[in-house]
Parts: sequence; structure tokens; C-alpha cells
Amino acid sequence: MTLKDLTPSQIELFDACRQGDYECVRSLLSAKKHKRPRTPLSIFRASSASNHLAALRDPTSTYTTLHYSALKGHEQISKYETF
Repeated sequence: MTLKDLTPSQIELFDACRQGDYECVRSLLSAKKHKRPRTPLSIFRASSASNHLAALRDPTSTYTTLHYSALKGHEQISKYETF
């Protein structure tokens, strides 16, 4: 995966995690959560929100958004991403 493979919203998410922009991260992730309806069987869905974040990696460093927020000391974003 190259930087060209990331969508503009994914690039914006990585930038927001690096810079500590909590409101932007919250907005981007909540938009993602509302795309598919949540059902009791959602936990078995391969593309749940948490799996999506774990699979989304920066192609230049292979870091996830959680890596960036934790490395930069953005505790509020790190906590939001894990819930």
C-alpha cells in the first residue's frame, strides 16, 4: 500500500492523530461508525470499526492511528480509539 492508496479522509485521520486534533478524530471515526447498521451479530463482522483501525496503517511507517496518537502523547485520542 502506498500513500496514493489512502483516501483523503484516511490521510486526514492520520494527520489529526499526529497533531492531537481530538474533534477531527472524533468526527472522522463517528462518520465511519454510522455507515453500517449495528446489529447483535456485528461482533462477528470482519470489518468492524476496531478492525478497520487496526488494519489501517501508514504505508510510510506501518504505524496505525493508535501508534501515532500514543507516540505523540495524545492520551484523549488514544482512549477514544480504543473504545
